[in-house]
Order: sequence, then structure tokens, then C-alpha cells
Amino acid sequence: MLSPQSLYSSSIALILTGLFSSSAYASNEAIQNRLEKIFAASIALTDSDAVSIGFVDFDPNSFINLNDNGFGSDKTIDTRSQVSVGSIPYSSVINTDDPDLDLIWSVRGSYALSEQDIEISPEVTSDRRVNPNKDSVLGLYGFFGAQSHLNQHWSIVYGLGAHLLYYRNKYEYKNSYSQAFQSQLDGYALNTSAWALIGEPSVKLKYLQKQEWGSWNVSSRARYFYGTGWGEANDGDIGNPEGLRFINEIEFRQNVALDAWSLKNPQIHYNFRRIDVAGDLTDPLDTHYYYEFGAGLVFDVPYDSYFFDNFGVGINFNYGSSLSGGSLLFLLNN
Repeated sequence: MLSPQSLYSSSIALILTGLFSSSAYASNEAIQNRLEKIFAASIALTDSDAVSIGFVDFDPNSFINLNDNGFGSDKTIDTRSQVSVGSIPYSSVINTDDPDLDLIWSVRGSYALSEQDIEISPEVTSDRRVNPNKDSVLGLYGFFGAQSHLNQHWSIVYGLGAHLLYYRNKYEYKNSYSQAFQSQLDGYALNTSAWALIGEPSVKLKYLQKQEWGSWNVSSRARYFYGTGWGEANDGDIGNPEGLRFINEIEFRQNVALDAWSLKNPQIHYNFRRIDVAGDLTDPLDTHYYYEFGAGLVFDVPYDSYFFDNFGVGINFNYGSSLSGGSLLFLLNN
């Protein structure tokens, strides 16, 4: 669901070319690859450890003369503006008889939406009218695992998660060239839907050091996912979304006094992370690794709540991917 110029325009053009050349295999494979990457990208987009998308996007080069496209460019900011993401996570810890072992479970509902205008190459047709395309993925995620406290500083979390994802495409045929293929594409490649069920084992090693001013920690996390799909799209040949993420992070949490604002347990969070990706994630993100760093003001909810622990606002920078740029974020259960 990322990098629309490199993923969507090229894949839809390949589908059209496959139909034009009577190569059913070419179009079938292109659709399958596209679906695999969409499901994979939606997992990364809704995982706040991997990608952060906010409610306001901007190019840091516009404010500071960095002259570095790694921080953002017109293309990446345009990509960010075409992507909308939302998620509501909830997690809980279950204490056991062993003081060094806790059970952890979490759930998350999410959506990811990407909207682009698809333009067919002038080498194919002189009709320059663009075709609006909308891809959306609704997701439900569940995780169950354990946390072992190795000592007062070191801990390890491991477990298994599962994603149930529903994908829907809406495509408008404004271009005369694409209109010629509408009967062949509708319900097969475009204006169609698909499901995916994806398993995701993960392990995270963390070092935590508490200080008078707050705490800091470093962590390394590995997450691998693999799944299968079904549905109307591509006659049910959805493929097998597969990907791998390594997330290395350092984070500082500083206690602050903001009595005038009447905030409960306010903290400022600073983080820096490197994310390495493989599999179906490399093409949508247009890289094998990238960086994210940011800061945010977080405080506990001022009332007893079963679902919400804290919320706040922050700023985040993505460096070196198809989503490079800055964002203002709304933080929930951070």
C-alpha cells in the first residue's frame, strides 16, 4: 500500500499488458504479487514499532536546509499524504506464580487506506485521463506470549501473533484504454476483495535502566510473518504474504512537571530505531532498511479505564524509505 508510483502504476500497467498480450500467467502473477505486497505493507503500517504515520505530514527539508532526500522529498511526502492509518491497541499482563515470568496478551483493530490516481503510460495510450484507485485493508490482530525477567535489567518477550486481514479495492475507469479491459478486470484484479490469515512469531530482548529522572532502554526485536489468502480477487489465488522485520531501538522516558496543565504522570519519550526488512516488505518500502526517530509528550488518562492507559502527541521522522518525511502523531497506549 506504499510507493504508489513504483508499485501500483507499474503493477496495474503489467496487468493490462498481460491481458493485451493474451498472457494469463503474466497478469495472474502480477495480481498475486500485488496482493502479497498490499497485505505485507498493511502489517508494517499498523505496527507502530515499524512505521509511524501521523495526522500531519511534512518535509523536514522545507524547514531546515538539510539537502538530503533521505529525510523526505516531494515524492515521499506525496506518498505519505496518500496513506491513512489508524489502530486501537490493547494489551494486558497476567502475573504467574513465578515472579520472573509474566504472560502477555494483546489485541489490535486497525485500518490502512491508500488512494492514488493511476496514469497509463503515454507509450500505451494518448488518453491522459487518470483513473482513481483506492485500496483499503481492515485488520484484527491478536498476540499471546510470555515475558521472562532475566534479572532487574534484562528481559525477553516471545510469543505468537495472528493477523486476520480484509482487503477491498475500488477503481474507476476514466481512461479509454483501461475501459476496454473493464469486463476482464472487474472482480478479478480491480473492484474486488480478498482475505488473508497471517501468523507472526516474534521475540524481543530488552535492557532497562531506571534513573531518578525516568528511564532508558535498548531493545532488539525480530518479527517474521507468513500467511495464506482467499477470496474473489485473482480467482482466489492470493499467494502467501511473507516478510521479516528486525527492529533495534533506544528509548528515553523523562519525567516532567507540568502542574499548570493538570496532567497525570506526564513523560517525554525520545526514541531512535533502525528497521531492517525483507520479503514482501522491501518493494513497498523501497529499501532493505530505514530509520525512525522522534519525541512525544505522553500522560496517563485522568480516569480509570480498562482500554486506555495513556495518550499524547508527538513528532516522528522517517529516514531512507518510500515514506521518508516528518509527521505529527497522536499517541495511544504508547
